[in-house]
Amino acid sequence: MLKIKLEPGENYEKQLTTFSSNLSKLFQDGKDSGILKILVYPSLDGIIAGLLMFNIAINLNVKPSFKITNLPPHKISDPTILIGFSNLNYNVSDINSFLLAISNKIDSIPISNSTYIEVDGSIGSSIYFGLKYSNIIPMKPEYAIISLASSYSSKYVDSSGKFHSLDYILLNILNKDNNLKLEMLTGLKLFRPLTMDFCHSSSITLNPLYLTFTDEDICRKQLKEANLDKALQNPIIKLDENTIKELTVMVLNQLKKYSRKEIEITDYVGGIESSSANLVLEDPREVMTVINSLIETIGVESALAMIADYENEYPQVIKYLKSNVEKASEIILSNKFVRVKSVNFAKVYVLEEDNLPLSPVANSLRSLGYIEKDALVCKSNDSILSIPAIQLEQIFGYNSINNFLQSLKGEFKDGFINIKISS
Repeated sequence: MLKIKLEPGENYEKQLTTFSSNLSKLFQDGKDSGILKILVYPSLDGIIAGLLMFNIAINLNVKPSFKITNLPPHKISDPTILIGFSNLNYNVSDINSFLLAISNKIDSIPISNSTYIEVDGSIGSSIYFGLKYSNIIPMKPEYAIISLASSYSSKYVDSSGKFHSLDYILLNILNKDNNLKLEMLTGLKLFRPLTMDFCHSSSITLNPLYLTFTDEDICRKQLKEANLDKALQNPIIKLDENTIKELTVMVLNQLKKYSRKEIEITDYVGGIESSSANLVLEDPREVMTVINSLIETIGVESALAMIADYENEYPQVIKYLKSNVEKASEIILSNKFVRVKSVNFAKVYVLEEDNLPLSPVANSLRSLGYIEKDALVCKSNDSILSIPAIQLEQIFGYNSINNFLQSLKGEFKDGFINIKISS
């Protein structure tokens, strides 16, 4: 029965020691009992942290079960980690196995056989700290990339790319890791800037930049016409400062043709952390986008399969990202999104295209001024509207899922809130 707050300060190492010992106990209990339950509240930060735990469990020969849920279980019958929940009102009789809960805020008092960890940082970075400090498993460089993906999905990395709180401490530690070879590039927010040239990177980057240079052949032609041949031959990181500036100006000028509002520079330009160490996972922002996209297009199982065997599965994402970029570009340029006028509880739009990652596309539409900042992009089937839980949390804040479910009498399933609407 313990509750601590993991945060920067004089007690940081003591808190980290306690956290890491509880992580060790969790995995050991999971191994002894034959299962470790990972239950995650549907925020992207928490989901990525849960996927990291899933991979670690597999590599420790602990059988994990993984579930995204809006409510914690009524009883704890197996070793369990609860990620991202704030209200845990358990009685002594409810907990029959070890419970570890981690969240940015927990408004409950732990009882016997449970430990609650409040963290001042992204949940993924905090779990990475705890695992690294515990020495229960060798920390692969890819684990750091997954934890940084959690950072980028949280409020602890701002729009300019600056890290804060525990995430700032983690970044400073990771920058010294020669196996990781992290580098910071300030420029256009493109994927894999350390290993890809500008056109290749543009073709897989799922954010508004794809509207300018989606097609690699057209991109290369435009760069030649602009006398930016250097950008055709080298990874972005190897370009000189003037070339990067010229590229940035060219792209932003192109975006002005499509944007319906004044361009906010930090939507497109900022600090980018990536690895040049020839890793399977190298760009945390890309990993974050892939996880979000897989959940919203194929399902949670696809994200689990990718993380569980990323060495074999992740190399396939290039083709997946390119397909999403092409479809999303067509959706936006052809205005294939419509306002659902029969809905009055929020500003809701649906896409006229199936199997697109709704939340990343919604972010693009907001940045360009095509939809309101508080608008939701959903999918619709007959009289059922499906709202991505990740998007709902991003727009309306913590516990908005349960508030929506309660007021609209909806159902939470597979990362979506499903509600009936009039045709």
